[in-house]
Amino acid sequence: MENTILSFPDRGKQYGQSSYRGNCSGYIQKSLFEQYGSKEVTDPMSGSGTTMDVAIEMGLKHHCYDLNSNPRPGIVGSFNAMIDEVPDEARASDTWFWHPPYSSVIGIPYAGKEWDDKHFQMQNGYDPKKYDLGRMFGFAYGEKENGAVFSHMSVMYANALYKRGFVKEGYKVLEALLQQSMNSEISGMYPGIPEYFDAQGRGKYSYLTGAASWYMLTLITEVYGFRGDKGDLCIAPKLRREQFDEEGKIAAVLPFREQKFQITYQNPGKKDYGCYNICEVVLDGKIIDISKGQSVKIPFATLEGTTEHTLNILLG
Repeated sequence: MENTILSFPDRGKQYGQSSYRGNCSGYIQKSLFEQYGSKEVTDPMSGSGTTMDVAIEMGLKHHCYDLNSNPRPGIVGSFNAMIDEVPDEARASDTWFWHPPYSSVIGIPYAGKEWDDKHFQMQNGYDPKKYDLGRMFGFAYGEKENGAVFSHMSVMYANALYKRGFVKEGYKVLEALLQQSMNSEISGMYPGIPEYFDAQGRGKYSYLTGAASWYMLTLITEVYGFRGDKGDLCIAPKLRREQFDEEGKIAAVLPFREQKFQITYQNPGKKDYGCYNICEVVLDGKIIDISKGQSVKIPFATLEGTTEHTLNILLG
């Protein structure tokens, strides 16, 4: 398995039962188990037994559980993944496969009977209001991942947009997040990127976030297009017109392989991304021979001998 998107011509009738709503193809488990060299697997929501069938075919030790009180032979029933402890025999598993039922698939015959709101309230002491097995927890809409602006996900989304050439859209995501983060009157926090913004725009958990790191990574490697490529320095800017100053310039000090670069992009025509190419590169006062295009590569051998550089790049 070399991709994060898996597609198969058929479901694989030998694995599980396709009549179960929300089930997945056994080829998914098989691909994962082969990729990671699994020896012992556990599935806490086995459903029709797809994981079990794959494990048997591959000769893997397996432990399969399900909420269903009357499951297929080989599956331990009445196992509530919400509150039950992990069985001792499953703790040694090197691989867990978990495919919970989708939130819309709440009509599976035993789910509502085995685990309804009343049952949950008895077990936990409060009414979840919106709760079922598919959702796995009671939603607090507008909080965290449940409808709030979740900073980490937003920045990673922007990073993916830039990587795929959707620069306008990626910039919009980063800029909106920045403006909200800097607006202390609404966010109710010092300038910075919090874990998320709630429905009222207030920043939450400013100390608990990796979004700032991803934001800087995206700015440096995608927006400024300053990154490594097999040890050499690659320059491939994806700057929007509005990011340049009145003189058509934008500058930054950036590190690369323990060297420091004062990099300046000049866009005298104030062209937008997609309309300009790299026309000239001046490294430490000397023009580098390049082929005009949207990116250039500078061999690291050219940079050795000094730890500080100036890099002026003309776009046109």
